[in-house]
Amino acid sequence: MSAIAVVSSSVGAPPQDLDAEQSVLGSILLQPASLLEVVDFLRPEDFYRENHGQIYRAAIALQEAGEPIDNVTLGSELDKRALLERIGGRAQLALLQEQVPTAANIERYARIVKEHAQRRRLVSAGQHIIGLGQDVALSAEEAIDQAGASVFAVGSDRAERSAPISDLLVDAMDRLDSRQESGRGLSGISSGLYDLDALTGGWQGGDLVIVAGRPGMGKTTAVLDFAAQACTAGVPVAIFSLEMSRGELIDRLLCGKARVSSHRYQSGGLNDDELDRIARAAGELGNLRMFIDDRPGLDELALAAEARRLKLREGIGVVVVDYVQLIHGRRRGQDPDRIQEVSGVTRTLRQLARELDVPVLAVSQLSRAPEQRTDKRPMLSDLRETGELEQAADLVVFVYRPEYYKPDDNPGIAEMIVAKHRNGPTGTAEVRFRKELMLFENLARREA
Repeated sequence: MSAIAVVSSSVGAPPQDLDAEQSVLGSILLQPASLLEVVDFLRPEDFYRENHGQIYRAAIALQEAGEPIDNVTLGSELDKRALLERIGGRAQLALLQEQVPTAANIERYARIVKEHAQRRRLVSAGQHIIGLGQDVALSAEEAIDQAGASVFAVGSDRAERSAPISDLLVDAMDRLDSRQESGRGLSGISSGLYDLDALTGGWQGGDLVIVAGRPGMGKTTAVLDFAAQACTAGVPVAIFSLEMSRGELIDRLLCGKARVSSHRYQSGGLNDDELDRIARAAGELGNLRMFIDDRPGLDELALAAEARRLKLREGIGVVVVDYVQLIHGRRRGQDPDRIQEVSGVTRTLRQLARELDVPVLAVSQLSRAPEQRTDKRPMLSDLRETGELEQAADLVVFVYRPEYYKPDDNPGIAEMIVAKHRNGPTGTAEVRFRKELMLFENLARREA
């Protein structure tokens, strides 16, 4: 087999590298776990040869079903799809495996395949843009807008996977400089809130935990506090943030850790003492093993693949998702029923919790139903676009702050309502909410 490299295609031929495609497939057959290294960015449609894409798609199907991948199982899967003979039979699968001496370079091979796929899409986009330029029914501005969208779509899946918090803190401190110039015997992982832990026993491996509430209640703040607490206890955490950027999350972490007003931090009005506290907080946070992925438009397959990769490489013990309704289902565009799409995402998250044996803390929106009631406290029936959310969750925790509706009703007090607990009691834990710090903390213990 010839050496694999990204080379210019001959004139008139679409960009392609069949050797690289074969090497990706051979690597998967040689070492099935290597599929996790590429599945989040390499799609079946990225393969130039359709047969190669079909083989790759079948391998993904086996991986998602938790089945082993080898010549026998892959051949059987292709046979079920009436594709085995079309791709050349089991002999072709054996040949693919024999052509690759090691699976160590699969990511390099996959990047080459992806590179050529993007070039083919760029050629297609160029042809589309020519058509836009010749379409007299469109204004020049409309044509330019559609042309830009076409080019953007070509590279929209090239975003980074995740970044360690130590790297992100450097950017956070730079942003701050610019503004200034202008535990307790639990069976699971502690939330950091002892009354909540008393109800839940801590976050348990394999559990899907839904953290829900109406807008403004502090759902993101809560799961970020839970994540920081886990990391402080030595548990690596993966955060998939589809609503807030990495920078916004880091800013919140810094303010909470340093106990500095988020408003003063954002406005650049910190005094010397506060700046010192921020610097110390950055030093402490930089030692945490927290990984943040803020790719917009993340789909369930890419999320699961990245979580598996981080489990394999970093040993993550908690997965945080903010929030469920922003994750694209794998059948997006094929099924007009949004509830069914969210149900599919929910099943993926629950399966991921079981597979990785980690708690998955997933934020969810609520419907407007509480606004219509005298008692605004959420109920399980309020879960928005639930589908299987309520059924699939092992634990449902509602975040509720009475003062949001009545400023004089228990100001500074929030309720963590455990509305569903598959393996324990339900109930309500009262905690303190420091709005200026965007932080939940324990109330002082009462003497018995």
